[in-house]
Amino acid sequence: QVSPFHPNLLGALSSALHAEMAELPRTTMWEAVHSMNWLRLCRLTYQDREGKTRLWEAVVRTTRAIPSGSERSEADAVAVLAVLHSAKQPPRLLLVRQFRPPMGCETIELPAGLIDPGEMPVQAAARELHEETGYVVSESALRTAHVSQPVCLSPGMTNECVRLVQLDIDADAPENVRPQQQLEESEDIFVITVPVDDLPRELERQAAAGAIVFGALYTLQMGMALGQQRHLASGEAWRDWLSVSPASAAFVAGVAVGSVFTTALARARL
Repeated sequence: QVSPFHPNLLGALSSALHAEMAELPRTTMWEAVHSMNWLRLCRLTYQDREGKTRLWEAVVRTTRAIPSGSERSEADAVAVLAVLHSAKQPPRLLLVRQFRPPMGCETIELPAGLIDPGEMPVQAAARELHEETGYVVSESALRTAHVSQPVCLSPGMTNECVRLVQLDIDADAPENVRPQQQLEESEDIFVITVPVDDLPRELERQAAAGAIVFGALYTLQMGMALGQQRHLASGEAWRDWLSVSPASAAFVAGVAVGSVFTTALARARL
C-alpha cells in the first residue's frame, strides 16, 4: 500500500520524534561509591528534560550488576499475595510480621524474598512462601499464578523492583493442615492469617500495637474502602455484594488508585 504522505514529510516527522525522545530525562551513568555485603551506594549522572546534567544518589543491591545507563530495571525480588481457600473458613490473606532493623520496629508485610539466579518469579514466590509461612503451593496453583510486571518500591532511593505474584493456596491439603516454617537462623517471622474483609481492622490493630504496615497493604485497604463507598453511594448493600465477589471492591477501587496489589486481589477468585 502506497503511503499518502510524501517521503520527505515522513522523514521529517521521524527525525522530530527521535529528537523529542532524545530530550526526555534519562540516566546516563552509574558510579559505585561504596559497597558492603548486600548494598552498594552509587552516584548517578542524569540529564533532565532541558538537557542539563545533574547528579543523584542511589542504593543498589550487590546481587545485581550496576546499570550502564537508562535500561529498565528488572525485578530483584517477589512479594506474594497468597489467598488461603478452605471449605470451613472464608478466604484469608497471608501476612507476615517481622522486626526490620532499619525501621527499628516490627512491620506487617506480604511474604517476600529475593529471586535466586536462574529462578522464575513464580518459583521464587512458592519457595519464599514455604520458607516464611510453611504453606505449600500446588502445581496447579503455580500454573494459574498471576505475575505482575516489575513494580518499584522507593524509586527516589533505589532501583529495586519486585514482581507481585498472586497465588491461591489449598488450606485443606494435607501438607497445609499444620504448616511448618523453614526459617533461616537470623529470621524471626510470625505468620498472620486475615479474612479478606477483616483486613482494614487488622492493619489498624497492628499499627496501634506499634508495627509499621507495608505501604501496598494500606493501598489495598484504601482500595477496598473506596469500593465500599462507591457501592454504598449507588444504593447497593456492601455486605451482600462482598459475599458474591469479595475481591470486586478492591478491583474497582484499585483502578482508581492504580494499585497493582489491588488488581491482583481482584484476580484471586475468592
